[in-house]
Amino acid sequence: MKHRVWIALIMLSSASWGGQMYDGNRLYELCRGGEQSYQVGGCEGFIIGVSDTLNASKNQRELNRRICLPRRTTGQQLRRVVVDYLALVPQLRGYDATFLVELALRTAYPCTA
Repeated sequence: MKHRVWIALIMLSSASWGGQMYDGNRLYELCRGGEQSYQVGGCEGFIIGVSDTLNASKNQRELNRRICLPRRTTGQQLRRVVVDYLALVPQLRGYDATFLVELALRTAYPCTA
């Protein structure tokens, strides 16, 4: 039964995202969904994917794209950081969502070393 629920959520999520490139406006809309919304899961998954990609880069220092997350940072915490950032910079929301997530996370979690 659990697998059927997850498959349904993935299908709904995929349908709502439409396979398009997302800008900050679309991400902001999805991330502000209610706590039980499937959109929030898609939002958090997107943000976690960007975070993991930034941290997994073999050339982090050369790319200057590194973020330093505290241990046990949750998807909900990352979503809150991104939503707060997007609320502060509405003039930037037309840019690519991946780029904006990176900016938000680098602002909130800079590496000091």
